[in-house]
Amino acid sequence: YNYDFLKNGNILRSPNDSAKADTSHYEWNKNNELVWKERVSDSTGNIFSVVKLTQDSLQVQSKDSIIILFTKLK
Repeated sequence: YNYDFLKNGNILRSPNDSAKADTSHYEWNKNNELVWKERVSDSTGNIFSVVKLTQDSLQVQSKDSIIILFTKLK
């Protein structure tokens, strides 16, 4: 995926082969884990641990050990 995390808590993301982006929401929980929600109004979301964060990429791991790599939108 390509992504851009915005300061307002939104995430713009699109598959690597698509120019069309959709929006999700993120926040940090008390354990410093990334909580990914489809809508800001959702009470729960998918929880990820950050594996690696660089200036242009983010690698996260879910509770069931799935690793996802995001590359920043250009």
